[in-house]
Amino acid sequence: MKLWNKNIALDKLIEAYTVGEDPAWDMILLPYDIQASRAHCKMLKKIGILNDQEEKELLKGLDEILNEWKDGTFTIQQADEDGHTAIENALTEKIGKAGEKIHS
Repeated sequence: MKLWNKNIALDKLIEAYTVGEDPAWDMILLPYDIQASRAHCKMLKKIGILNDQEEKELLKGLDEILNEWKDGTFTIQQADEDGHTAIENALTEKIGKAGEKIHS
């Protein structure tokens, strides 16, 4: 699900036009997005949004996503919109509700 989606139907033709080849470019940028997400995660812990366990789970999940990217098993789908959404969706799938906090 797109992070901005508030249960509004999006025409698939419009989505295909606006997304274009973004997933391919986002796949190139994914390791940098993960690095930024790791730093953001640590900041969220420091300011009290994440507890110790959530930080640990998120960092582990980000490492798993990076490894999946390296071995070619992680993909960003057109429906994900971008790397940020793909990361958050994957983390939420891997660790549950704490994954939704990664971009707080």
